Amino acid sequence: MNEIVLHPLGIVLAVIFFTILMAVLTRMLKLPGKVTREAARAVHALDVVHSILVPLQEEVGGDLRSVEQACRIAEQQKARVVGAYILEVPMLLPLEAQMSEEEAKADLLLQRAQEIAELHQLPFHPVKRRTRNIVHEYVDLMKKEQIHLVIIGIPPSQSTLAEPFPRWVRVFFQKVDCEIMVIRYPVPET
Repeated sequence: MNEIVLHPLGIVLAVIFFTILMAVLTRMLKLPGKVTREAARAVHALDVVHSILVPLQEEVGGDLRSVEQACRIAEQQKARVVGAYILEVPMLLPLEAQMSEEEAKADLLLQRAQEIAELHQLPFHPVKRRTRNIVHEYVDLMKKEQIHLVIIGIPPSQSTLAEPFPRWVRVFFQKVDCEIMVIRYPVPET
């Protein structure tokens, strides 16, 4: 009969192999730790962001920071960015009134926002509209574009302790039903 010979080196290798195999299997089959329902919802909520709206209403520098933040989030979520400049036409003027300065500001902001999105290689949809009521126009745009997240930049010049948000933003909060991120950016150094 053939006798089984156990060599010490073979025994050591078998023990090492068995230990590694058990460690891998334990790691693979281990259930994740308990996650609260709220934490799971928070993670899932960010996973469903497919389109981000950035209102471009304020000073050039700050709104572009909002666009940059939107692009960073959009990269992670594989979302698209919608940059919108809504021109609010005063009631005393006709809706088609010439507003050259505002039109130029809108074009400049949308062009720079487009450039930022291109740096991130993201789809960017520029929107420029005229209206009597900014908030209603944004709400309509959000429904049409199926917006999941809004990122609003607030300049320090429009934010105080008594009034932290411009009037249109406060009304906007009441009208929309999606996630809103507000960024109050610092005063630029001169």
